[in-house]
Amino acid sequence: MVDTVSRLAADPDRRDLDVRPLVGTEGFRLRVGKWRIVYHRDDEAKEILVVDLGPRGDVYR
Repeated sequence: MVDTVSRLAADPDRRDLDVRPLVGTEGFRLRVGKWRIVYHRDDEAKEILVVDLGPRGDVYR
């Protein structure tokens, strides 16, 4: 999981990562197996803020 987040941080536009925009709220989700990482992206500041991390069924609640 750390490797995947590191790859996201190095290049947020990578097409080989399973990233999708969230529906109904700001942010994105990154799928890593059965886990989801919810994050916000600030392109101006070149920052990625991880907001939540957890199993698929729990992270969206």
